[in-house]
Amino acid sequence: MEDSSNRANNTLKVLAAFSFGSLLGATLGILFAPDKGSVTRHKITGEAEDLVEEFRTKMKEKVEEMRAKAEQLEKLTEEKIQAMTKSVKATVGHTDHKSEKV
Repeated sequence: MEDSSNRANNTLKVLAAFSFGSLLGATLGILFAPDKGSVTRHKITGEAEDLVEEFRTKMKEKVEEMRAKAEQLEKLTEEKIQAMTKSVKATVGHTDHKSEKV
């Protein structure tokens, strides 16, 4: 469980670093371009909006992946609990039959 949590945390860190780097690179590229200030600001705004949308999309994908994994874990846990309950009941039933014979 911790391994999955660490992977998810690392994935988020990578996405955040990638997004920040992309935003920084785009901003620096636009700032050094020979355009009017209003054009440059418009480009920066457009790039920032694109990056925000890309980040949102990636985050939604990761949330869906994590939700699916949580559902799988919940199902697996339920199956394990049912199997353990069945095993305990069988053991208790077996023990009860032995004590009746004594």
